[in-house]
Formats: sequence, C-alpha cells, structure tokens
Amino acid sequence: MSDAQVNAERTPAPELRKNWRFYAGMTCFVLAWILPAFSPLVIWLQLPKAVTAFVIGALLVGGPEVFMILAVLFWGRETLNHYMAKIRSLMKIRIPSRPVSRFRYYLGLTMMIGSVLPLYLYGYFPGLMPTQDTVKIKILAGADVLFIVSFFVAGSEFWEKFKRLFVYEGRYAGDEDPSK
Repeated sequence: MSDAQVNAERTPAPELRKNWRFYAGMTCFVLAWILPAFSPLVIWLQLPKAVTAFVIGALLVGGPEVFMILAVLFWGRETLNHYMAKIRSLMKIRIPSRPVSRFRYYLGLTMMIGSVLPLYLYGYFPGLMPTQDTVKIKILAGADVLFIVSFFVAGSEFWEKFKRLFVYEGRYAGDEDPSK
C-alpha cells in the first residue's frame, strides 16, 4: 500500500454543516431519484395524450437531471466531499485526494455533453433513432445515467466550476474591484 493510500485511508470524511442549503440539496437529491416513480400515476389523471406524454417525459428525462444539478448547487463542495468519502469507505476504495488528469476531466465533460445527444436526436430527428418503446427508454435512461456519472468522472474541481456558472459576480472584467 502506498503512502498516498494510507493517508487517504486515515483522512476522515469532512464534517457536514446541516443548514438550509444541506436540507434543500437533500430534498432535491431525493426528488431526483423518486420523480420517475410518479410517471405511471400520470396515466390515471386522464389528461390529453399530448399533455400526458409531456408530463411523463419531464418526470423521466428532464426532472431528475434538473433536481440532481440543484442538489449539487445547494450542497457545495464540502458536502459532496463528505458523501464521496463515505461512499469510498463503504466500497473500500482508497483514492488519494488529488486533482484529476486532463484526460479524465475532458472525458467527463465529453460524457456530459454527449448525454444530451440522444434527447436532441429524438426531438429533432426522430427518424434517425429506433422507434420501439423499450429501446427508446433504454437509450434515454442510459443518457441520464451517463449525465450523472460524468460529474463523478470529471472530479471535484468540475463540481466547483459548474457551481460558479450559477453565481452572479456583478461586475465586468474591465471594471475595478469594488472592495478597493
């Protein structure tokens, strides 16, 4: 066992701060996992077919991703590091905390962008994609899984960059720093 593995083994999981951001993130995370279970209930509402298809599609394809992204944004880096450390300890994986390689970062980014491709193909070019419902569901579910896995492949630095996309800084690059 290398020194890095021993140090990673001894490093405890970061402490959680259970404030409103933690609970909002946990709510979004749970909703991301249980939202698809509500899609069979939509059929019993007896809505028009187009509305039913739209709602079921949102519950299966768009909703879980949105809630997973919101969970990540609410939690922040500390909470994600805490849960990643817990998952590693449960799986007996001893991974030293270090930045990911350039290849792994771009692979995760490519996986994230590529996971959206089947959605656009089904939306704009349905003739190019299989028409059987079971195949269609497998492709779309695979794209959802790929989207989620891409965050883990890209690493914790990517989480931080992604979170910064949603933070308004309120100044332009040429402006002076208002704190001076």
